[in-house]
Amino acid sequence: MDYNLELEADFPKEMVIEIQGNTARKAHRTVIKRTLGGRASFKALQESLKLHLPATFVSATLLTRGFFLILFKDEEGATSTRKLATVEWNEFSLSFSRYNPNFDANA
Repeated sequence: MDYNLELEADFPKEMVIEIQGNTARKAHRTVIKRTLGGRASFKALQESLKLHLPATFVSATLLTRGFFLILFKDEEGATSTRKLATVEWNEFSLSFSRYNPNFDANA
């Protein structure tokens, strides 16, 4: 496999605008938060989110170092979830404090 291979592609301007719009809309429906005091299993995280979030969500994804990503059906669900501070559940605390976009959770 040649990792130095470079490809060039020309996309129609309309297609680029549509892709950018879709990406922006998805970003408005996404929340990235973290667990405090331990790392939740995927099942425990799902249960906690279903019980405590003010809106239903489409999916939840575990990231590294205790971070998780939640994708909501609409922007209102993400907005209402961002207003939460911390949710205590079982042995876990889910922190909904402001996410630092400059922090790389996969580092």
